[in-house]
Amino acid sequence: MCSSGSAEKAAEKETSPEQLELKKLNDELEEERKKSAEFQDKYMRALAENQNTLNRMRKQVDEAKIYGIQNLVKDLLEFSDVLQTALESTPKDQVTENNIHLKNLHVGLTMVSSSLQKVFKKYGVEVVDPLGEKFNPNLHEALFQQV
Repeated sequence: MCSSGSAEKAAEKETSPEQLELKKLNDELEEERKKSAEFQDKYMRALAENQNTLNRMRKQVDEAKIYGIQNLVKDLLEFSDVLQTALESTPKDQVTENNIHLKNLHVGLTMVSSSLQKVFKKYGVEVVDPLGEKFNPNLHEALFQQV
């Protein structure tokens, strides 16, 4: 054992200052590589998080647009119903050239109704005639229950 211990000491003595410097530089290089890998990992995670945040924000903006349009369309539907009732309650026999004011009013209301229907069509809102159909809660709105 003594001979192997003396061999190690001899090997240490044979290590030149250049070899020590090389070992030190290799150790530093390895440490810098570890740091670089760590920074790259953090960068990739931050990039992914940034992309996820961007996707979430886009989705929220899209949902806000849809929600805003839904509320506006619901309000306009009520207006459309009142307008349609006004048009239907106008006595057709009195909408003549003899009653020019009533005729002009009826024509104007018809034009407004037509424009409103075009807006509804643009946003995918269409008239559904539920008469005789089974109630579908995803499509119909219950106003009252018949007993």
